[in-house]
Amino acid sequence: MAFDLNTIYTLLALALRGLSYVGRVRAGYETTFTCTSNCIPGCTYTWLLKGRTFNGSELTWTPDGLDRIVELQCTAVNTESGSSKGITTILEVKSSVSVRPSPQLPLPVLNQSFSLDCDGSFPGLPVIWYKDGQVVAPDARINLLEHNTSLHFNYLLPSDGGFYQCEVTMANMAESKVISLGYLLNLSVALAQCCLGGNTSLPAR
Repeated sequence: MAFDLNTIYTLLALALRGLSYVGRVRAGYETTFTCTSNCIPGCTYTWLLKGRTFNGSELTWTPDGLDRIVELQCTAVNTESGSSKGITTILEVKSSVSVRPSPQLPLPVLNQSFSLDCDGSFPGLPVIWYKDGQVVAPDARINLLEHNTSLHFNYLLPSDGGFYQCEVTMANMAESKVISLGYLLNLSVALAQCCLGGNTSLPAR
């Protein structure tokens, strides 16, 4: 229900005692921040978030999971005197979406099959895979399984090494998108073991 998807953070004493609040917000879910002050006769408010400015005493933000630590600033300006003061809070973004090796194939080995699972995805909702920031295109060797929630390699090549992430659609009213925590597929150790005496032949294509 909607009230489960909203968290209210209040930045107090914006006339202004320099209070900052360190809190957690959830990737993919809406969070509302409120700036208050004891301005007389009143204040206008400006927010600064990730290089963008927003006006008003409230700011609603849905993190996409790309940033784990975010700085949020609110500045109050007295409408009569023009004096201003700002307050800053550091937000830690919590994400429930991650990329992990499949339990059935936990260790990457060159020339062997391997799978990555997108944990935290929702059945029937879109999942997109990325390697080093680029969309992964399935082919005869790389397959998307289980409604795209699993990325399966029939056999691993050195070129498969890289940083993998998945983008999921959340099961909320906004159907917001979230980028997962990533997984670094490092094949350098496997390659060294291979070439020091293992079988270097590739599977038949």
